Amino acid sequence: MSTFLLTTLNAKYIHLNLAIRILYDLNHDKANLDWSEHTIKSDFDEVADACKSYDVVCFSCYIWNIEQTLEVCNRLKKLNPSIKILLGGPEVSYEWQEVITHPSIDYLILGEGEIPFQQFVTNYPNVKGIPNLVTKENYTKILPIPIDLRFDVNKLANRNPYQYDNPKDLHNKVCYIETSRGCPYKCEYCLASLDNNVRDLPVDTVKSNLLYLMEHGRTIKFLDRTFNVKKDFTIDLFQFILNNHRPENIFQFEITADIIHRNIISFVQEHVPAGLFRFEIGIQTVKEESNLAVGRRQDFDKTSDVVNKLKNKIEMHLDLIVGLPYE
Repeated sequence: MSTFLLTTLNAKYIHLNLAIRILYDLNHDKANLDWSEHTIKSDFDEVADACKSYDVVCFSCYIWNIEQTLEVCNRLKKLNPSIKILLGGPEVSYEWQEVITHPSIDYLILGEGEIPFQQFVTNYPNVKGIPNLVTKENYTKILPIPIDLRFDVNKLANRNPYQYDNPKDLHNKVCYIETSRGCPYKCEYCLASLDNNVRDLPVDTVKSNLLYLMEHGRTIKFLDRTFNVKKDFTIDLFQFILNNHRPENIFQFEITADIIHRNIISFVQEHVPAGLFRFEIGIQTVKEESNLAVGRRQDFDKTSDVVNKLKNKIEMHLDLIVGLPYE
């Protein structure tokens, strides 16, 4: 039976990769599958040596690790020329034509990985016809974007992707959790805008996994692109956190400030202790001409008002993008 490794190079030691944990959880009973994590500061020869004994090594790729990942792949191929290397993740899902021509890369998965990855590990080495799998054999410039393969997130019900970690290791890490996938906005600079179909994970599973991370972890970051899209859900989950968090827990959310409902603002002001929540708010630009040029709508006056109303309760990270049109 072929052996597979799911791995990645995280930006920092404190970071964890949720994607490889989900793929492992969904497939470890279907294939001879392991997972591991390294960082972009790891010794590349040591990373390659740790991966060399597998038949297929699968890397999760992002803007912060693609160059380092390709260098590890080069060294891995030198150690074991017969090894096969698969890359997935946002950094290889869209501008992928050049990546597949890289001499060390054998396969790419474009877009969400759950569906094609399961087919890949269960059918390997007979991988012909797997959707969104690019190989050197079927490489073509005809396919500019992935086929729309949206995974049914209800299949994540009653699954905890962190159950395979040593619980003690979670305490000093940033633990990531998702309650939804997709983004309702169409900002042209952002890959998330390519999936406008927001899909909600089962609420009971979200709360169960959140309880687990509150018990064993410390810093919990929500991956939802706009956490506050649904007012009632936002307040319900905030209340759930207040009812169950431990004193040292910290929770980080990505929110869109100019659409935040007044009831959410009131709830935070009245009930949330200072320092418990962090809000990441994408200001991006204060120039309306630039916003319009990239398909983004923002009421900066409302955003500023929300920031001022909550700044005494919430630690805020306000993001700007350098280099948008007309700036």
